[in-house]
Formats: sequence, C-alpha cells, structure tokens
Amino acid sequence: MAEEKALEVRVEQQLGLLNWNFDELNAQLDEQLEKYRGLTFTDDQMPEAKKTRAALNKVATEINNRKISVKKEFCAPYEQFEAQAKVLINKIKDVSGAIDQQVKSYEESKKEEKRKKIAAWWAENGKRTVPIEKIFDERWLNATCSDSKWQDELETIKVRITNQIFTISMMSEDVGQEKLDLMLTEYMKRLSLDDAVKAWKDHEEAIKRAEQEKERLEQERLRKEAEQAEMAAKPEPQPVPEANEAHELGPDDYLYSPTFKVVDLTFQQAMDLTNYMKNNGIKFISIAKERRKK
Repeated sequence: MAEEKALEVRVEQQLGLLNWNFDELNAQLDEQLEKYRGLTFTDDQMPEAKKTRAALNKVATEINNRKISVKKEFCAPYEQFEAQAKVLINKIKDVSGAIDQQVKSYEESKKEEKRKKIAAWWAENGKRTVPIEKIFDERWLNATCSDSKWQDELETIKVRITNQIFTISMMSEDVGQEKLDLMLTEYMKRLSLDDAVKAWKDHEEAIKRAEQEKERLEQERLRKEAEQAEMAAKPEPQPVPEANEAHELGPDDYLYSPTFKVVDLTFQQAMDLTNYMKNNGIKFISIAKERRKK
C-alpha cells in the first residue's frame, strides 16, 4: 500500500466576546426595584400593583429573549463545526467497521487454533480422565500468553489433580470401594478435594440418620405389638350380676370360698378393700366356707 499523507485536523478558533451594558442595567434595576421592594398595596391599589408586576415581568422577558437569541448566534459556528465533524467521523467508521470485522474474525480464528492446540497437548500430556473444559482458562488464548506459560500452568494443574486423587484413594482404604467411588465422583464434578470430603461426610450423616429413623420405627413397632398383646391377654370385663339376679351354673361350675387373713391394714385400706370386693361382685363373710359343687 502506498504511503498516504497523514490526516491532520486544523481548527481556526477565535474566542467570542460578548459586550453588553450589564453594569448600567444592573444599577438602574437596583434603583428602580428598591421602590417596590417590601411595598404593600391596599385593596384600592390592586390595579396599580398588577400594572407594576406586568411591567417588571416584561423587562425580565425581554432580557431572557435576548439571552436566547445571543446564545443561538454565538453557538452557530460550533453547531456547524459539530455537524461537519460527524460527517467525517461516520465516513471513517463505515470503513473502520468493515476492517474491524476482519480483525476480529482473524483473532477468533487464531484463538480457536490455540484452543485446539492446548486441548491436543492436554490429551497427550495431561490427565485424560479430566476433560480440558473443566480446567480451561480463557487467559491462555491471549496473544500475550506464550505456549510455555500455559503448558507450565497445565503441568501444575495435572500434578495437583494427581495428588488429590491419590489422597482420596488413601482416605478410602479404611472404608472401601463405596467411599472411593463416591468421593471420586464428587471430586470430578468441580475438581475440589474439599467438596469430595464434604460429600462423604454428608453421605455418612444421611446413613446415620436413616439408621436412627429405622431404629425408631422398629421400637415403635415393638411397642405397639406389646400393647396389642397386653390388650389381647387381658380378660374381658364380665358384667356384675345384680344381687337378686338368678345365675344358672353348669355341672362343671364350682364355687370357691377361699379364706384370707389380711393383717396390718389402715382403716382406709380396709375400706378400700371392702369397696373393691363389693364393686366387683365378690361376696364375703367373716367365716370361711369349704369348697362345694352345685
């Protein structure tokens, strides 16, 4: 490409000057406004007050209009310069943008080549059980990152993974294959030894809670079975026949008259025992009777 003349932006600028009779107007306003400052109008003077207000607002409006007009005239050269500058900038961006797309496409292709190169190196020299995607660092694709730098970092990562997997295998010797499989599975998710250890502890806690729950349910089952057995062994309460109710006995029915001697009862205990026998239909007399058959 032929050498092109460097573009140079030259702007001839003269600082604008605005001269107006600010000091004169300022002094006149102070003098005239002083007459109205703090002035109180009576009801009869309200028309005069409105007239005075309108005159003062007219002066303020005139000053504001002149300000706008002067600003527009003063800024006209800049607005023209700004519009012309935008035309030139847009022309440059149209061409620069197309070049930018080519540059980005080139850089992306170089990054993709480097990504494949790194993946191939890891497949040959790294830990084959660990996908490159799990450890890939986008910094390695930068043009400033040399091959020796990313290779050194991958070597470090390889050693770290190897040591941590060995540590997991050593930790699993006392438990066996179950712990080894679980910890390796968790480790491979994020390549974190801490996560793998935590996963096994959580597993043990879950087993412990499950065993405790199983034991609790078994105890609950035994308790219910004991209660049911106790209820089944307990004789059904028999209705107490009325005193005058006739009760027919079979040929094998026997009546017993056991003799008891109760000693050392308090009065209340004696009353409780008497009431118990009465409430349960047990007839009793002070003289023991011999066993007889009806």
